[in-house]
Amino acid sequence: MFGFFKKSAKKPHFQRLELDGHSGVSSEGFELSKLFLDIENFVRINRDYYLETLTKFSSQNEHSTTIDRLLPCWISKMTSSLGDNFFAYRSKHFYLISQQDERYVSNFLRSLENIYFRVAKVLGDLHLEDNRRIPIIIFPDVECYYEYIAYYYPEEGEFAESGGIFVNDLIPHFAFPLIEQSAATAVAAHELTHALVSHLPIPTWLNEGLAVNIESTITGINPFHLSREKHNKHLSFWGEDEIQEFWSGESFFRVDEANLLSYQLAQLITRTLAGNQHSFHAFVADAHYDDAGEAALNKHYGLSLADVIENVFGEGDWVPQPQKWIDSTR
Repeated sequence: MFGFFKKSAKKPHFQRLELDGHSGVSSEGFELSKLFLDIENFVRINRDYYLETLTKFSSQNEHSTTIDRLLPCWISKMTSSLGDNFFAYRSKHFYLISQQDERYVSNFLRSLENIYFRVAKVLGDLHLEDNRRIPIIIFPDVECYYEYIAYYYPEEGEFAESGGIFVNDLIPHFAFPLIEQSAATAVAAHELTHALVSHLPIPTWLNEGLAVNIESTITGINPFHLSREKHNKHLSFWGEDEIQEFWSGESFFRVDEANLLSYQLAQLITRTLAGNQHSFHAFVADAHYDDAGEAALNKHYGLSLADVIENVFGEGDWVPQPQKWIDSTR
C-alpha cells in the first residue's frame, strides 16, 4: 500500500527586517534628533542627553528596559546611515547589519548562534542571561571598520590592531570588518565571551584570560604553553612596574611586546585557576577590577595573586597595588 506524507518547510533561522524611519519623539520622551547624532559619518548616542532624559521620563529610571525599546530605532538609523546597500537581519540572539548577500548572512548567523550556545555552555551560570539580541555591524573593509571603532579609543595614541571588537557602550554591540567566516569563528568566540560576562566587574586580565581560553576551546587551536624560550622572555619583561600595568589592565593596550605577553600571561593564570571549577566560578563571580581580583582570590582559593605569579616567575613584588594605578581600566 502506498501513501503520501507531508514535510513542512523549515522555519528560517533568520529574517530580514523592514526598517522604520523612526523620526520625532519616542515613547520614552527622547527627542530622537538629539539622542542620535551623526558624528564622523556614523550614528552615535548622545550619552549626556540620554542620561539626562532617562532621569526625567523613565518612571523607574530603568536603563535596560529603555535600551530595549530604543534598540529597534538604533538598528534602523545605523543601517540607513551606512548606505542603501546595507540591510538589517535578526536571528535568535543577534541583530546583524551587513551589505553581504543572504547566503553569507545565513551562514554567518548560523555560525554565531552555534558559537553563542557553546560559549554560554562553557561559562555556565556566569554568563549574562538577557533576552535582548546583540547587534553586530559588519563593515565592508578594514578602513571603514577602524574609522568606526576609533571613536571608542582615546583621541591620540597608537593602538593594537583587531579583527573585531565588543563595544560595551549604552547599546552594547559587535563591530567586525569583512573577513573570511573561518577566521570570524575565533574572533566571534573571543568577543562573545566579553559580551556574556559584561555584567561582571572583573579585571581586564581575567576578562581577556576567559576570552582567550574559551576561544581556544571552541576553535580547537592549541592553547598557549610556556616553553623555556617563552618563559625566559616573560622573565626578562615582567618586573614590579610592569606587573602593576598587568593588574590594572594598562599593559593590554600597549602596542609593544607587552600586549602579547599580557594576553599570554592572562591565558596561563586563568587556565591554572580554572582547574578547580567550583572555586573558579565563585572567584569570577566575585572578582572586581578595583583590586584586580585579589580579595576574591583570597576568599575562594586562600591565595594572593602574588602567589599565582610567584609559581610562574619565582619571588618578586607581584602583589596588586591599586594606589599606583594612575588610569585603571577594566
